[in-house]
Amino acid sequence: MAFSNSFDATKVTDNLYIGSLFACDKQQVLQQLGIRYIVNATTHIQNYFPETITYHRVSIEDSEDTDIMEHFDECSKFIANAIKVNKSSVLVHCKAGMSRSATLVIAYLMKFEGYDLKTAHKHLLRCRPIISPNKYFLAQLCQHELYLLRRNSMSVRDFMSDESKLKLKLSSSSTLLEFNPNIHTDSNQETVRMQIRFSRGNTGKYNIKMNKTDTIADLRNMIESSCSGVTSSVYQLVVTHPRQILHNQKMTIEKLDNCILTVNFLM
Repeated sequence: MAFSNSFDATKVTDNLYIGSLFACDKQQVLQQLGIRYIVNATTHIQNYFPETITYHRVSIEDSEDTDIMEHFDECSKFIANAIKVNKSSVLVHCKAGMSRSATLVIAYLMKFEGYDLKTAHKHLLRCRPIISPNKYFLAQLCQHELYLLRRNSMSVRDFMSDESKLKLKLSSSSTLLEFNPNIHTDSNQETVRMQIRFSRGNTGKYNIKMNKTDTIADLRNMIESSCSGVTSSVYQLVVTHPRQILHNQKMTIEKLDNCILTVNFLM
């Protein structure tokens, strides 16, 4: 599994990669991987290299109101044309490489690679354990499978079961768990509220309330307490800004806007 803070992309098949915003702006690495086509499944992240890369933008939000299924056919055809006709590699990315991009990759695997939904989801989960399509996207994938195959191989409830089973089978010493905190700050208040959705283990939302003056180290301790039922312990917390990696444990919580927090958990 190719996964790092500097270039966050994971190989799915010989010519297909899935990643986050930290995969789409590394021109040298994209060239080395032979990626000449990119699916940008965001509303705001720019297409960095239009002179050398062909882009297909799927301008959607990761929300319950998004009809992602209406993009399945066009996006899947774009990927298939790049791989099968132009013999190129493709990157499908969203912001975190967890929900929108994962949903589009699964839809492609079903339409052009002969996977049913259950097999496609299991394969992608093994490649990139942090994937976590929201439940509304999962329901649309089930509808899409029914349209393609006239049957369903799994339900939305089965997705959560697959994630639990995979956790037991993983033999590596650590796993990467990424989340995007929705941070609510108020200049007139001294507290910060964060709603965090974890992508594996006890999938769900956790509400954390902290003081603005609390540090990253304090946040780490709070996450460790909140996740006591998910895994044994937290050993690293990295705060990632769009252009830099911060390991400053003394940075205060109120400065975390527009960050992605990456937590490495022991298995």
